Amino acid sequence: MFSVNDPRGKLVILKKNTWDKHIVDKRPELIPYLENVKNAIIDPDEIRLSTKSNNHEFYLRRSGISSGSFKNMNIAVVVEFVIRKLELRGYVNTAYITPEMKGGTVRWTRH
Repeated sequence: MFSVNDPRGKLVILKKNTWDKHIVDKRPELIPYLENVKNAIIDPDEIRLSTKSNNHEFYLRRSGISSGSFKNMNIAVVVEFVIRKLELRGYVNTAYITPEMKGGTVRWTRH
């Protein structure tokens, strides 16, 4: 689906199978918001460390949706970081729409 760099320069990948079989199957409301998911990684408001795993981070974008029934809601994208071929890479695990931003320790914030 896409490969992008986050604001820290880390590579994050969303595989088609993850989008189709995991995200859209469980959260079909996200179908029209693929670009919002991508933008949440490229230009997040915050990146937070998961409270459950040190290799998972939450990319959060406030008001990631500008119209429709989810207007002014937030986009959250969960990314797992792994080392592959001696490189750190992030893989999107899931994404969801949320009314509030919560999670672990803030690792990065937009200035």
